[in-house]
Amino acid sequence: MQEDGYSSGKLSTKYVWQLSPDGKTLTVTSQLVSPPESKKIASVYERSGGDVSNNDPFIGFWKRNWNKSDVRIATFSSKGGVLTPNGL
Repeated sequence: MQEDGYSSGKLSTKYVWQLSPDGKTLTVTSQLVSPPESKKIASVYERSGGDVSNNDPFIGFWKRNWNKSDVRIATFSSKGGVLTPNGL
């Protein structure tokens, strides 16, 4: 499944949701579409109990697996008392 986000009529974000064949692992790849850099970051989730829907395999309880997910590091700059994110 793919979700595209738009800002001012322009593509700004992409999310791709991919379920493993056994239905136990969900990988969400997010991409901020902003020049000059367009970095993809994967977040991995594992099914965590609860009933599994027969109608929609994405429905259920999911727990993030931090060891399999990409690291997200945000840095900020201070200018005139305002914090501004770098590289976002």
